[in-house]
Amino acid sequence: MSDVNNSSIIFLLSSAVALIFAYVLEYFFNMIPCKLCIYERVVYYVTGLLAVAYMFKDNKILIYAMFCSYLIGAIISFYHVGLELHLFHDVLGCTEQASGNVSIEELRNNLLNPNYSPSCDRPHYIFGVSLATWNLIYLIVALFLSGKMYCGERNKVQQ
Repeated sequence: MSDVNNSSIIFLLSSAVALIFAYVLEYFFNMIPCKLCIYERVVYYVTGLLAVAYMFKDNKILIYAMFCSYLIGAIISFYHVGLELHLFHDVLGCTEQASGNVSIEELRNNLLNPNYSPSCDRPHYIFGVSLATWNLIYLIVALFLSGKMYCGERNKVQQ
């Protein structure tokens, strides 16, 4: 098997594992994702599609696009972690900016609303680390690997 196929399979599998993990947590453990969690999943769909395209066409631009996809995902995850730690101001409506004047009826309506999304103020934790932080770590590793792969492709072309 060529280096191209090995690399694309690694990226395809890493995207699939991340998405499967997210959906298992959502559907089997009732860890409902917030808005940013949903946005973070898009990175893995895009990277999976790019990995499939890279299987068929050896093109360093596809590796660069995977790197950019991971970079965007890392930025979103970094922002998400910052919201959880109250380091950033929420511009996407992921935290509950409710005042203390919320009535019981408003809370009940929010909980019964099918479009209700959990807040980043109350993150889910695995082994004492929030899921957004785990995602950020995962994406940093993927960034490193895709960057290393891109540099390897660039060196191969120059030789």
